Amino acid sequence: MIELTLPPEAFKLRMREFFRKRTECRVIKLSRNDHIYSSGQRDPMVYFIESGRVKLLLPSSEGKECLLAIRNSGDIFGELCLSGQSTRLETAIAMRETTIKQMPHCSFIPLR
Repeated sequence: MIELTLPPEAFKLRMREFFRKRTECRVIKLSRNDHIYSSGQRDPMVYFIESGRVKLLLPSSEGKECLLAIRNSGDIFGELCLSGQSTRLETAIAMRETTIKQMPHCSFIPLR
């Protein structure tokens, strides 16, 4: 059994503070249906949603899309690049006007 040590809302607050204090973050404003990244793209960034909503889609070989998740204000996404995955499997699209912060993965895990 996995025991949570930090409630989800407390985690979101900590992430919001983490991104707010970082100087290497780039703020990006998106319109509805703007692509943040696409499947197959190399993108070593982690994203934090300041406001708005983002959907994560996984394309199939038949040309269909599977909805993986919907992320809201205070959520992070794109964190699989922290595991060393260099290419995106999913596509991230803004569902409405959205403001995100983009941070290089090396800001989370410094190279040694």
